[in-house]
This record gives sequence, C-alpha cells and structure tokens, in this order.
Amino acid sequence: MKILLIEDDEIDVSYIQEILSEHDIEVQDDQKPFDPEKYDLVIADYYINGHSSFDLLHRMSKFSDLPVLVVSGKLKQIPFDDLPQKSNMLFLSKNENFRHLLTYYIGLITSPTQDKTSNETKVDYKTLFLNLVHDLRNDLNYATAYESVKEHFDDTEEELEFLRKIASSANYMYNRINTLSEYLDTDKEKVGTLKDAYDSIKDSGIIKDYKDSISLTGEVDTEIKQIPEYFLSAILKNLIENSCKNSPEKEELNIEVNYINSDDLHILKISDNAKGMSQEVADNLFNKKHNSHDGLGIGLVVLKRIIDSFNGKITVISEQGEGTTITIRF
Repeated sequence: MKILLIEDDEIDVSYIQEILSEHDIEVQDDQKPFDPEKYDLVIADYYINGHSSFDLLHRMSKFSDLPVLVVSGKLKQIPFDDLPQKSNMLFLSKNENFRHLLTYYIGLITSPTQDKTSNETKVDYKTLFLNLVHDLRNDLNYATAYESVKEHFDDTEEELEFLRKIASSANYMYNRINTLSEYLDTDKEKVGTLKDAYDSIKDSGIIKDYKDSISLTGEVDTEIKQIPEYFLSAILKNLIENSCKNSPEKEELNIEVNYINSDDLHILKISDNAKGMSQEVADNLFNKKHNSHDGLGIGLVVLKRIIDSFNGKITVISEQGEGTTITIRF
C-alpha cells in the first residue's frame, strides 16, 4: 500500500512508520498540494506547523475515493460541523489505543472485500439480466414477426431484406451473450472507448436502419474506465433506440453522441432533434416503470439502475417539438 503521511513531528513520523513498516510511506511535512492518484491512503495530522489542516481537508474531499485518516491529540478542538460531510475521512485520536486502532483500520482498507477497482458486485444480477432480457426481447421481435408477415411481402428482395434484419439481430444477440460471459468472468472484464461501445451495437435492430443519422463526437477514442464496455454499450443502445423510435422522419433525424473527459468529470451526452417531450415526462423518464404509448418503459428503468450502480448522474433537457438531450456524468 502506498501511503502519504502529512506530519511535521519527527517523533510521530517515526512512530507511524514503525507501526506501518510493511507499507510504502512517503512523508510530507507541509500542506502543499499532492497527486491523489499516487496514493492508496493519506494519513494527516490535523495540526501542521501550528496551523490547522482545515483547508487541506476541504481540498482532499474532492477525491472521494481516496481514504483519509486524520489524526490528532486535540480532537475536541476540531470543528467537525464545518468539515466536508461527503468525504472519505476517519478521525483518530493520538491516545494509548492509537497503535491498535491504526493497525485495525489499515487492515480494513486493505481487505480484499474493500477492493475499489473491481466492478464485480457493482451491478446486482437482477439489473444485469433485466437489461439482457430487454435487449434480447427487442431484437427477437424481427424473428417472431416473420411468421405473421411472410405472406405480405411484395417481392423476394423485400423478404430478403427482412431476413437480413433477422440475421443481423441474431448476430448482435450472439455477440451480446458472449460479451456478457466475458463480463461475468472478472479476469476478462474490459473497458473500452465510445467508438468501441457504439461499434458493438451499430448493426442491431433499429440502430442499423438509422445509422446515417448518428454521429460520434468528442473524445471518441479515449478509454472510458468509469464503466465496463458491456454496460456502456447498453446505455448507448437504449438511448439511441428511443431517439429513433421518437423521430417522425428518418431522413430528418440527427443523433449526436458526445463524450468529454474534463478533469475528474466524465460526461456522456446523447442529443437528438426528435419530437421531444414535456417537462413532466422528462422529470419522470427514469422513474418506476410506466406503460406509455411512446415506447418508454422498462428499458429506461433498468438503464437508470445501471447508471446509479456506477455512481452516475442523469439529467434530461427536452421540449416538445425541439428534441431531447440526456447527459450522464460519472
């Protein structure tokens, strides 16, 4: 474990280094900025060179995934009510139990169950399979409809085109199941770019019919590490399909899928010029399943569960007749 120790007292530095001798400890005796990506844990004395670490703790609260252990022999003097409430901080008194409690805390955060890099349990299995069922049901529609429409084709070419759609959907479903099997094998879990995720869905169902209306912009070749490619492609598929279904004319539809990585904020935006919706519908778009006549239903509910699982936030801006923009921030 790589630990940054922010401490100005040489005796305390030696004491903590002795307790945590098996770990890689870097010492900093002031409150200068540091790179949070370099460390697995920060241990900081609340008072450094006679000054409180109040401002430092506020800066560190922006890195919510970085565990911070604040130690002090004067806990009663710390203004806890004014400190950031959403930070990943624990306060520990420098008393006679310090060695035991510090060792116990280090043991907790180095436990395999605390591995923050694994997505294995982030999405519950009900959500996982609801998403798969939703996708497969949509793409099986072509195959199940063939029996009822095969007598009504005007010519052989029209029937062949319909059969090509069935073949394309079957190929998508096969690849989807293969990707899912890889995801469930944590050793093969993978992330990808916006282009990778789109390429895996572009030949599926309705998206293939509308491919000339879809454009990718922004950092399309940047790896998106915040969410596995399997779920990123599920998000794109669902939202793009809804844009297609709500377009009055295929030739007039424009769908832009944009990804931007800005500092620690990862923004995925899907915009269209389809028929849009009222503010009331937009506000409830990802709420409990509602059976409507415009194609909105269980798919978006499952989509919301997936995004929540990866700590994403969704906003919807729409106006009837003016299109819709859905923004997801990780």
